[in-house]
Amino acid sequence: MRPELEQIQKIDQYLAGELSPADRAAFEAQLAADANLREALRLQTDLRAAIHRIPLRQAIQRARQHFHRTQWLRWGGFGAGLTAITAVIIGAFFLLRLHAPIRTGLTAATGEVYTIDLTHDTLLKTAHGALIQIPRGSIDAGEAHDIRLAVKEAYTLADMIRYGLTTQANGQPLSSGGMIDIRPADSTPGSGATSAARIVRPLTVSLPTNRIETNMSRYNGVVDGQGKINWTNPRPLTDTAPRQDLVIGHTLFETNCAPCHSVTHAVTGPALAYIADRRPREWLFGYIRDNQKMISSDCYSQYVYTIYNKTAMNAFHRLSGEDIDRILAYIENQSPLIDSNKVPNYTRKYDSCREYRRMTGLLEENRQALIAGNDIRTEVRRNNEGTTITDTTVLYTTPAPDTMVTVVGHPSIYYTFTVESFGWYNVDVLMKDLPGIQPAELVVTMPAEYAAEVNVFLAIPGRKILAEGGFVKNSKTDFAFYTDDGQIPLPPGEQAYVFATGEYNGSPVFAINGFTLSGKQHIELQPAAMTTAQITDIVGHIDLNQLSIRVADSRNAAKIRAIDTSLAAIARFKPVDCDCDCKLDEARDSAPVEGTK
Repeated sequence: MRPELEQIQKIDQYLAGELSPADRAAFEAQLAADANLREALRLQTDLRAAIHRIPLRQAIQRARQHFHRTQWLRWGGFGAGLTAITAVIIGAFFLLRLHAPIRTGLTAATGEVYTIDLTHDTLLKTAHGALIQIPRGSIDAGEAHDIRLAVKEAYTLADMIRYGLTTQANGQPLSSGGMIDIRPADSTPGSGATSAARIVRPLTVSLPTNRIETNMSRYNGVVDGQGKINWTNPRPLTDTAPRQDLVIGHTLFETNCAPCHSVTHAVTGPALAYIADRRPREWLFGYIRDNQKMISSDCYSQYVYTIYNKTAMNAFHRLSGEDIDRILAYIENQSPLIDSNKVPNYTRKYDSCREYRRMTGLLEENRQALIAGNDIRTEVRRNNEGTTITDTTVLYTTPAPDTMVTVVGHPSIYYTFTVESFGWYNVDVLMKDLPGIQPAELVVTMPAEYAAEVNVFLAIPGRKILAEGGFVKNSKTDFAFYTDDGQIPLPPGEQAYVFATGEYNGSPVFAINGFTLSGKQHIELQPAAMTTAQITDIVGHIDLNQLSIRVADSRNAAKIRAIDTSLAAIARFKPVDCDCDCKLDEARDSAPVEGTK
């Protein structure tokens, strides 16, 4: 239920005594702090009281259903927001009595009273938004230089019930665009007096409205013997600039927009009701004139483009700023007829997407800083000295080939692997100093998803040889341990192991494979997620000749996991129909577009 309807329901429950003590106390506290809520309570109290005076229970039920369309009418429409005509009175209906008998059928509810200086031109703006132009000399009040005018305004069903008004013309129902009653204060119902003041020159009255009907007429209100008003003598409203713009805007919309858009529902493109409230005017001008240019530089444009199957919209370079204004005016004028809940608000979803990106961006930045502060994921060191022996500081006894593999040092995220050894040699020593060495070829292959995340090692326990692998040339799944074509000097016939350490999807992964060295070998490794205890147990059952592999939490693991928990929690901000992956500069989303005037 919309908030306006929920408010009406809550007021009704309050007046009927249906709220619990706690809810009643909370509602009264809200009343004390919210002037708008107090006014809504007053109007609804009048509405309920009218049930005993006029048989309108069904009308009141309809009022509850449609009240949100007319409640708190503003200076709406598309600018001036006025239903206007230069005549005695302006509006869809009018009551104007500066000299009239008092009837008993209308309620005695009072309106607002204003004192008017008759010696000057006056433009009166009433408490509820009507504008009344009273030229000097337009009211004859005898010798008096000023006059007190009582003004009643009715824009909602609640207002009409409050003043005992109906909307019928000779028994036919009418749709009201607003009613106003202007008379001397001493001629108000129940005063027991009349005024001799009379209009001698036309007044001009403009009534506020949230939309303009192009076919509205002005009616005179005639009070019958039972005090009821019959609306008679309809006259077309004088065409004003806003009304003319609406007619032109409708034509422009049908010609340029209607093939792909409707105000009420999606066609090829989205429904356009309330679009002027949901997007900046500069954005609307830019998108109408050249949507492809906007898509190339604006994240929201990309978002809507993707939702509607990347269907390009025509560019309307030929439309002037005035033309676009009129189209938007027509759309805005039609919007109040449509329940806004039934028109998807993509701006709201996109704002959620932006907030999701902003929050995740901050968390990811902190996360990366913590990862950068961790150690290298797999560290190899001599346990008697604690110095790394498989990094770029290795000194070769013979010149290193130009095709040496490049060892990748993955930063640790959650886990750190420590490979500890005693007195191990590096592979380069084999090339010159060790007996029984022959040229060989050794390649290790892993699935691509693991190959990008793990470190791979070759261990020959009998020779105390440990070498870290790198990618074979032009491969992202094959590893070598000396040159990037897989060539390496090795002692054939001896026991060897290849093992992989790393982490994948937040868990430590490990694999080890033992084999006997020979001239040309291709070994496959399939890493699997394991607990630290499982890894320790596997390594403990293999004779690696004083080589140990330990795994523990990284230095910042706890903080990184906390950030990961936060990232999962804010996933609710991400709209289900948006991947939120726009990489454009966010500052350009709301940048002014040239030519919007």
